[in-house]
Amino acid sequence: MPVRLPRTTSLITYRKRRPKRDSLIDWSAPARLLDIVPTTLDRPARPRWPEDMAEPYSFEAMPGLGSVGAEGPNELMLLWSEFALRRPKKITAQPETAMIAIGDRVIKHIVDYLVAADDGMTRIDVRGAVGFVHNPFLAKRIKAIASAYMAAGLRHEVATAARLRQEPMASNVKLVFEAAARPVPDDDRKRILARLEAGAMTIAELAGDDCIDRIRRDLASLHARGFITLDLLSGPIGPATKVTAGRQIQLPPWWRVSTSKEAAGCGGVG
Repeated sequence: MPVRLPRTTSLITYRKRRPKRDSLIDWSAPARLLDIVPTTLDRPARPRWPEDMAEPYSFEAMPGLGSVGAEGPNELMLLWSEFALRRPKKITAQPETAMIAIGDRVIKHIVDYLVAADDGMTRIDVRGAVGFVHNPFLAKRIKAIASAYMAAGLRHEVATAARLRQEPMASNVKLVFEAAARPVPDDDRKRILARLEAGAMTIAELAGDDCIDRIRRDLASLHARGFITLDLLSGPIGPATKVTAGRQIQLPPWWRVSTSKEAAGCGGVG
């Protein structure tokens, strides 16, 4: 079971004050990344983190990655999605503090996650809908932060609650994550991999006369462990799902937005 730490009011109070501070900043001014201060035991991004989180906090056991912290359901969904889609080598929560100049002002930004995968390093912020309701400047703040990272040649993405729950991806990544510990008999694994040597197949073609539901869960487990790749974005995992041998990366919905020309704007964040 995840370890849940007590909720306090310090970060809640901090977030309530942010709209007033943000109203004093000219968000249309150029944004520049001045410095990045890595989080260390001696110099944490938040001295009381994770005890001062505004939502229930948990440590999620990520197969092959150890325990990674998550604040609330949106961050949990981000961890499951990255695990199943981008196949990261490492995920670090609250990894650093960025010092960003917005015109004549300097703001601090603590990115939610640093994800290391085959396609490089990605900084990801997770944003729920509530934040945009309480802070009318949040979209502009995200735009400025993204602009600063991109100008410095660093990849920055914003995963919103709406995109994290986009179907069929959301249900598919949850199935893969939950199946990660499911044992698959060696004979079944070898048989599946042998059939895929000829090329990609659908689950129905792989199953033959076998039970679709059983092989679907076996395949989800093999995907989680990197033996195969299920298409998690085109449709619900079922008979028509494409299966390929090997470990391949699939780019999440927030990647398409964050790497487009208007990514620095995040104009449609919600």
